[in-house]
Amino acid sequence: MNIKDLDQLNDIIDIPYSRGDTDFLQGKNICLPRDLLSFISDLLGKSNSGLQPLFNREIPCRVMIVDKAKWQKGKLKLTLEFIPDETPEDTTPQDELSSIRNQNID
Repeated sequence: MNIKDLDQLNDIIDIPYSRGDTDFLQGKNICLPRDLLSFISDLLGKSNSGLQPLFNREIPCRVMIVDKAKWQKGKLKLTLEFIPDETPEDTTPQDELSSIRNQNID
């Protein structure tokens, strides 16, 4: 389940405290999905944000989906995903690499 698929204003995410793994939450262990996404987005803009544990492991949590009115246990994991455009660019990879290298030399 993707956090974006949750009801951003009504569902609840509960991440029990775990020293080292959840320090990035700064004590805010229960939140709305939109607030967690906003919090993570803010931390990504800071150096040494403490998000490293999310990239390295899955953190136990539970989600309350309001329509189901019960907790669902699971894990929280932060991933980055590349989604390619449907049509590839016209330049060949070597042309693009040469262009990037030339920019970095100047």
